[in-house]
Amino acid sequence: MKYKLISIFALAIVFILCLFASTRISEFHEKRIDQHIDEKIKNTCNKNDEFCTHLPIIEINTNNQTIPGINGESDLIDADFSLYYNGKTSNKRTDKKNLTSKIQLRYRGNSSRLFKKHQYLLKFVDNNNLGKNVELLGMQKENKWILNGPYLDKSLIRNYLAYNISGKIMNSVPEVRFCEVFVNGEYQGLYLLVESISRTLTEVTRYKPNWSNGMTSYIIRLDRHDESNIMLDNLSKYSGKIINQNAINIIYPSDIDLTEQIRNYINDDFSKFEKALYSYDYKEYEKYIDVDSFVDYMIINEFFKNSDAGTHSTYLFKDIRGKIHMGPVWDFNNAMNNYVEEIYSHTGFLFQDKAWYNMLLKDERFVNKVINRYRYLRTNYLSNEYIQNYIDETIEYLGDAIDRNFEVWGFSFNETENMLKPYERNYKSHEEALKQVKKYLERRGKWMDENIETLKQYSHQSINKMYEGD
Repeated sequence: MKYKLISIFALAIVFILCLFASTRISEFHEKRIDQHIDEKIKNTCNKNDEFCTHLPIIEINTNNQTIPGINGESDLIDADFSLYYNGKTSNKRTDKKNLTSKIQLRYRGNSSRLFKKHQYLLKFVDNNNLGKNVELLGMQKENKWILNGPYLDKSLIRNYLAYNISGKIMNSVPEVRFCEVFVNGEYQGLYLLVESISRTLTEVTRYKPNWSNGMTSYIIRLDRHDESNIMLDNLSKYSGKIINQNAINIIYPSDIDLTEQIRNYINDDFSKFEKALYSYDYKEYEKYIDVDSFVDYMIINEFFKNSDAGTHSTYLFKDIRGKIHMGPVWDFNNAMNNYVEEIYSHTGFLFQDKAWYNMLLKDERFVNKVINRYRYLRTNYLSNEYIQNYIDETIEYLGDAIDRNFEVWGFSFNETENMLKPYERNYKSHEEALKQVKKYLERRGKWMDENIETLKQYSHQSINKMYEGD
């Protein structure tokens, strides 16, 4: 009787924890802000103002230090951060600062490190150089933030659009805010402030070594092989299921907390899912993953034709209380046919050849979930009307900030700066680049409407019978 009561009590605790987690995620999802819709700023700028904008202003001072990161360095330098934003009227650099803080920073990105308009990693720290969580522009408190400067993306809106639409479809999607940035007193143009991939964003339970016995929540990333990160020796790595140049890195817990016992737990836990999946045990793999998150992740990245998803910068996370989730979604710089090296047509699917999805799509139930979910989303957040209006309203909101950005970066339209191959893909104006995004998404949606049912070919018995047995 005693043990029965203990079991009932334990089950009750688990139920309450799951209910609490569900409530938190729901509330976080509902309070997401669309900056161009929710922020009602009265424009009080006039021609005599030295610099005035309805957008937040971020100012960074490196105190004459050279910013590292161009050559892939991971070193950070100390700098000063200021934010001007009153939330009611236009902002000026002569206003009272909304926030000041010490930060550490470097350039970030892979190919984008070499762009003339840089991307920045910001880490907020206290006077002892320890990480300090700050709330920026209504987003959740965190100590690491990304400043994404659209340079290759001449439309300026790819990431803003894709992150915000994704955030209406699935949870744990980074929030974003447009802002205008100064570095060492020089105007750098229009930027997008982005939440980093973290325990805060995914809302996984914090690792506590004193009681976990090696079990932990975790965040992992499929990306380029990087010896500086702790990598998994999971099933898909040693069996050749992911491309040779890639590996799965542990993002959370941090290196400081990663004992061999914890690494082995993550490795074994994730490999249980992979073993079930690659054994064609379609009923078994569902025990380990949140299937809906895998469905939504695929649809979002297929719709926006994000070629890197499922290969690079691909995240998964697991709360110790639940299952493995696919996501958060990340980095749409190359999406919508903006990949430098080659054309990505509005036709064709990507995910049948991606890690894990090359097996998931052999499961008829998974394929039907994708088809049904896609059909539903095309009636709302992925509909032509919704997407096109969202783009138009965003551009209207940005207003003069677009002109100010291209006063600095307008030379990026010059022939000498053309990066997309073949040459004809490069745009001669912001208007032309914006038109391409709108037209591409319209054509992409139409093609997917007409071809989504063809995903059933990957789960058809004629293809899979030889693997599944009698």
